[in-house]
Amino acid sequence: MTEYPIINADDFGMSASVNQAIATSFNNGWINSASLMANLSGFNDACRLMESEKIKGRIGVHLNLSEGKPLTQPMAECKRFCDQDGMFRFRSASARDAAYHLTALERAAVREELDAQIQVCVKRGLEPTHLDSHLHQHTEWAIGTIVLQLAQKYGVPAIRIMRNCKKPGLAKRLYRDMYNARLRRSALARSRYFGAADEMRAILGDCQDVEIMVHPQLKDGVVVDDGGVPLEQVFSSLQQSV
Repeated sequence: MTEYPIINADDFGMSASVNQAIATSFNNGWINSASLMANLSGFNDACRLMESEKIKGRIGVHLNLSEGKPLTQPMAECKRFCDQDGMFRFRSASARDAAYHLTALERAAVREELDAQIQVCVKRGLEPTHLDSHLHQHTEWAIGTIVLQLAQKYGVPAIRIMRNCKKPGLAKRLYRDMYNARLRRSALARSRYFGAADEMRAILGDCQDVEIMVHPQLKDGVVVDDGGVPLEQVFSSLQQSV
């Protein structure tokens, strides 16, 4: 059973420091879900924490096409996504960098890489609760199509919807609604609403079928979210909104 509102920590597996911040957040009840990155330096440490902290049943996969070293050779050789050293190029979340269309070779490379990232997690005993992605790249149409197919292949029950708590321009709003409708038709939408904590406070009083994204980090021994706000403070403000 999904616990709503979902408060999901992205970037589990990014580093030992981020992992510790996320483990502390689970222990304090500030989050009830997290998303694991398979290709970064903190992956093994995150897997250890999943076992020791007994949080494996609350973890999904944070698919990554923009940071670190890919797991597969075709992706390392794919110039659209990787540099001459075979490392992922940073791709912003802007429409300018988005992959709305992929060539056949790019599509094959993306599919093999994302499949490998899920497989690595599954081999460590994870039964992913959901799929989402670093910098929301699974919401780019061509990549999203592959992610939907992989969710069905592995029996993953949910995919994060596209952020829908702000009022964007007409073109982005139409795209967002079309993308989220596709997930709902496939019975894979993880929640009715998705966004950052500051976007959700006004919604929580009327609807708790939401996913709230946080990024726990350690700063001077304190767990903070983006912008340096203590996560305990973020959680307290969300509770007051329910």
